[in-house]
Amino acid sequence: MRDNTLYRILESVPALLTWSTLLSAILLAIFKPVTAMIVIIIFDLYWFLRISYLSIYLFQSWKTYKIHRTIDWYKKLELYENNPESPVSEWKKYYHLVFIPTYRESISVLEETFLSLSKCSYPSDKILIVLAGEKRDESNFLKNVKILEEKFRSMWSRVLVTLHPDNIPGEIAGKGSNIHWAGQRAEAWLEKQKIHEDFVIVSTFDCDTQPHPQYFAYLSWTFLHTPDRYQCSYQPMAVYFNNHSLSTPLTRVVSSSTTFWLLSELSRPERLLTFSSHSMSWKALRAVGFWQPDIVTEDTRIFLQCWLYYRGEYRTVPLFIPVSMSTVDVPSLWQTIKNQYKQMRRWGWGVEHMPYLFWNILRHPEIQFSKRFRYLWNIGEGMYTWATVPLIILILGYIPFYFYQAGDFQTDFLVASTPVILEWLMRISLIGVFSAAYLMWQMQPPLNSSERKWSKIRAIIVFVAQWLLVPISLIFFGSLPALDAQTRLALGKYLGFWVAPKRTEKELLS
Repeated sequence: MRDNTLYRILESVPALLTWSTLLSAILLAIFKPVTAMIVIIIFDLYWFLRISYLSIYLFQSWKTYKIHRTIDWYKKLELYENNPESPVSEWKKYYHLVFIPTYRESISVLEETFLSLSKCSYPSDKILIVLAGEKRDESNFLKNVKILEEKFRSMWSRVLVTLHPDNIPGEIAGKGSNIHWAGQRAEAWLEKQKIHEDFVIVSTFDCDTQPHPQYFAYLSWTFLHTPDRYQCSYQPMAVYFNNHSLSTPLTRVVSSSTTFWLLSELSRPERLLTFSSHSMSWKALRAVGFWQPDIVTEDTRIFLQCWLYYRGEYRTVPLFIPVSMSTVDVPSLWQTIKNQYKQMRRWGWGVEHMPYLFWNILRHPEIQFSKRFRYLWNIGEGMYTWATVPLIILILGYIPFYFYQAGDFQTDFLVASTPVILEWLMRISLIGVFSAAYLMWQMQPPLNSSERKWSKIRAIIVFVAQWLLVPISLIFFGSLPALDAQTRLALGKYLGFWVAPKRTEKELLS
């Protein structure tokens, strides 16, 4: 498709809109500073009201999560299995197939992932694992496989190990191509075991993903209570607690922002797309030919593939249960910052879904117009605001004051009032910031009881103070990497898959 002129034009649209907005804001501030101030006040007020509105969904999700985390979902499955009228009466027929792609990961990361899987409250013989390695990392991968096999011998008969070859034509080296290859191998593996596709639920995890102990029980319960279960993806909460306590404050703020964004989206399932670790039916995955092997952001793309295949009759069901991953963290602070930027740029590369969706929507006029518009708007507006809003609010909004020249009383009064209005909006916004901090404090693992009292107090102070880094985070790990990704796409400088280095708390302490 990238050889098509129209498709290349579509790839340039997001960057064109973003850069036009930013340059227009600068020009307006220089040549019409008073008009710019009025626009800024309206713009800031709109976003304050919008964030307040989104906070309602955030707290709604939080409330649902608090209820669902107290439920023993495995016991609920057992309780209803003898009731023939219950949707879960045949839950034991279902298998969970878990894909774990890995590339250059340390054995510590993989050990913790396998350990978390072994602790899940679900029949162990119903959890099948596909450990997908890369040929270009063969030596390290096979060494890790041998260690894992020795340590988790009791579950190894349910593990399929695959090795993705290098340089397959039409592929981009990365997670998508790896699990595409692994999916084809898993298909033959399941057929050999005579497991029917209707009874397989797939979960795609990053190599550091540690599911909640009740994850598979909760997923089974939700799957079996969903009428159109085979035409749905299932999105859990993404939290970054694996190395949370030892990671840097800046990376904790960035990861927490991602958690809150997804948490608010869970209460708006009509907008919800798949992100990072998620689940779906094996039947749908096979129907679309597995993940695309030639893209970077396969997590959202697989949803769009299914949505198009089923002509808009496909959706994402929220799971109010967490899967925990690792924040970006390496020994060097500067390298950590660089790696965090690269990770956010890779996520920002999700802008590649815009031309893909528009291109394919033109070929599916049978899909209801409201659905086509909604998904185009949700993806496009999300990428656009991600790149523009923080820059306009936190930087460009102050440019008009440097170019304003004294005029009549009314305009002078407006100029004098604008900083006060903006300052108060920022102060009120801090309430939202510290409310988010409170929620994150409630969600994160408890402090070690063996720590000294002063160490705990210091940890609390650092935790609260780190949220003052939000403005920096929004610009340097929000707008700039998103703008970078959009510009690269427009120029045809396509981004390859970059694997964020991950370290466990054990490695951070060593």
